[in-house]
Amino acid sequence: MKTFIDTITIVIVDDQEMGWVDDFHRIFGEVGPLTLEMRKFGRNRYDNGAHFEIDGAVFAEVDWGGAQQRNTVCINIKGQGCAMVKDWSFIEQRLLELAHCRISRIDIALDLFNGSLTIEDAWACRKDRSLWVSGKGGRPPQFTPVGHPEIRDNNGRTLYIGSRGGDVFQR
Repeated sequence: MKTFIDTITIVIVDDQEMGWVDDFHRIFGEVGPLTLEMRKFGRNRYDNGAHFEIDGAVFAEVDWGGAQQRNTVCINIKGQGCAMVKDWSFIEQRLLELAHCRISRIDIALDLFNGSLTIEDAWACRKDRSLWVSGKGGRPPQFTPVGHPEIRDNNGRTLYIGSRGGDVFQR
């Protein structure tokens, strides 16, 4: 079994002088030679957008500027970029050194190629209350299947455990 960071989103306060570019290089410069490529526009109501590349491959997407964004920069690193990072503990230390940044999203994936845990196993766990300790009155989380959890077909299967607003949220 191997767990890994599959997506991370970091929000940094922008000093309006592009100082976040230096912060980005300080945090992720060890990953490889970073080049900044501008996009025509930003996403998520940001005015500006770009992406950092390493040897022509997109490492991170960056958006900044805009009155509604409260002078922040949003850095989004997805699967391919996350796979380029070899030492997340180093990245963690660098992030902790910045008083003006926060992680707003982190997705951790677990690959189970050997079948040691199946969706059927997870679905069966929904009835065993002893497995689910919760800070909300001891109630087990909600289980929501997409597709039938016990029928294997070509459409794929997903099981949501918990909810985004709760103590537990897994997919």
